[in-house]
Amino acid sequence: MHTSGKNQKITSGEPLMIGLVYDRTQDYQLAGGPDDKFAEFEPESTIAAMEQAVTHAGHRPLRIGSPHQLLNVAHCPDPSGGSAGAGHSSTPDLVWNIGEGYGSRNREAWAPVICEMKGIPCLGSDAYALTVTLDKVLTKMIARSLGVPTSDWQIIGWNSRCSAGASGSDSGSGSDSDAPSPGDDSSPIPEPELPFPQFLKPRYEGTSKGISEKSMVRSPEEFRHQCRFLLETYHQDVMAEPFIDGPEITCALSGHPLRAHPVMERGLDTSGIGSHALETNDPDAEKTEGRRGRKKSDDQPESGSTDRDHSPDDRNSEVSGIITPELEEHISSWSLTLCNWLRIRDFVRLDFKIAQNGTPLLLEINPLPTFATDSTFAILAEIEGRSYPEFLSEILRGAIGRLKQES
Repeated sequence: MHTSGKNQKITSGEPLMIGLVYDRTQDYQLAGGPDDKFAEFEPESTIAAMEQAVTHAGHRPLRIGSPHQLLNVAHCPDPSGGSAGAGHSSTPDLVWNIGEGYGSRNREAWAPVICEMKGIPCLGSDAYALTVTLDKVLTKMIARSLGVPTSDWQIIGWNSRCSAGASGSDSGSGSDSDAPSPGDDSSPIPEPELPFPQFLKPRYEGTSKGISEKSMVRSPEEFRHQCRFLLETYHQDVMAEPFIDGPEITCALSGHPLRAHPVMERGLDTSGIGSHALETNDPDAEKTEGRRGRKKSDDQPESGSTDRDHSPDDRNSEVSGIITPELEEHISSWSLTLCNWLRIRDFVRLDFKIAQNGTPLLLEINPLPTFATDSTFAILAEIEGRSYPEFLSEILRGAIGRLKQES
């Protein structure tokens, strides 16, 4: 592998050319597909914020684009206007990847795998961690094995089998039944095995893809209807869970070693579904996430918040203010346990929901979180009284420090 040159550049302390890998809708011109097929793609403002962070840290940003462009990274234009032949390298010294890919359960691993093959150091988690955590069922199995609470589940198979994850010592292993045949309305959907109401979602998606008001089902008829819709729309397994009618908590971690930031409660729609999950799926629209500890009765906006943080839709969203030091300690500790076991690196966000008995239940792990200008990380920067570029540049410096140690 040809890693030595890049690693020497990183350890030298010289300014680096940092390539930004991200998705653009024009790279995936697809006919048909679900309405939210591009929901995970970031708006221009996110890419600009990352560029500002790179510059703030004393390095040079290079826009690469999607993982497809990363394949041809040697031909990327140099931001200084030069070319490799003129003494200007167009190959980045380091890649900062937020590319999600499309159409495969391995899609989030595309950029890290390409970087690994090309010998280019990459910020964030490796291909293995990204692939494992995109699988919601496998993530829950791992969580249970480590003693991290998560709800029961049932898998409605796309083209394999159906199994249920039961509580107790045999967690993750359940009964098998025939999966419905894709596209065949006469094919039976397996019987629901969990109590109602239930919440249904695609097994291998993120950013609330496949989630709407119809995701919560209250009867076998609604269960079968929504299962068939998800199977035929997303062409992958469906995961069913008991609906957790409690507050939603998010825990972001960053740095090397990872440290947990203050946990935040996300706003819930009046249906009990996270407000962020019901927002527009337009990739050019800004992404929003709930704020820490704001109660519905709080009329005054927080310092530095944007108009979008307090849109009229906020009247239909509320948080409980449930966060206590004890709850925060549990969530932070479980988050670190999972991240250390999976060897997640540099940045990650974990989401939990609070059960009726007060226990936080893991929803998912996202080692490829949004860096949108009103995301969890942007809110944390505001809470800490720092500019967003400064906050992101610290994440960048931590990752570079990790790479120096690994060289």
